[in-house]
Amino acid sequence: MIFIIREAQGLTSKARILTSLKEQWIKKYQAGGYQFIDPVMLKAHSSDGYFDFSETEASGPLVESFWQDAENHNVGRNGICFATTRQNGLRIGLSLYSVSNKEKVHEIKRLHGYDLYHISEIVFDSFSFLSSGPSIPEGVLNIDEIRFLRNLAISSNPSDLLKANARWGSTETMQKSIRLKLGVRSAYQAVAIAASKGWFNSLPYDKNDIISTPRALNGIQDFEPVEAE
Repeated sequence: MIFIIREAQGLTSKARILTSLKEQWIKKYQAGGYQFIDPVMLKAHSSDGYFDFSETEASGPLVESFWQDAENHNVGRNGICFATTRQNGLRIGLSLYSVSNKEKVHEIKRLHGYDLYHISEIVFDSFSFLSSGPSIPEGVLNIDEIRFLRNLAISSNPSDLLKANARWGSTETMQKSIRLKLGVRSAYQAVAIAASKGWFNSLPYDKNDIISTPRALNGIQDFEPVEAE
């Protein structure tokens, strides 16, 4: 699974996750707000380079419940994660899940870690090309308003989106609320402010943020440790 941790300053990606994991797990991950519990994703916020899942420090009932839920969906609690910050400020991670035990994952990391790291750099470059801040401030814009601005930023027909109906009323009602809160004259000015302050980064993952990959990219369970001659 490739995931955006922090978007580049002033830029908004069309997708925030690229994965070949099963749809049932992705729906559960989204509905359960697991991006804020997943110990791998939490460690990826601050750890550069690669690490295996056993190196994560988060623990407790919520974390254990998350891993049990993952295993119930055939997603292993062992694996390797790569995380890096690109030159434009984009922070991105790649998690490779395995149903193998952690000893085998350690061996895979020892034998293939260098190669996997450089492969991940190519994957990051490709995803950044194809998909091309602080927490959401309490009491300024709500999640629906920030998601509307993000959708406006990536829309190919923003004028149509401005005329469409939102879940709880017309977008004009939402736009007026946003303009009043931010003291701007247009929704486009609000988009610029939201992007510059990094408000899009803390949005919970939405189904429209996620795209799928071929099954062949699902994880590292097919890697067999082989000593180089």
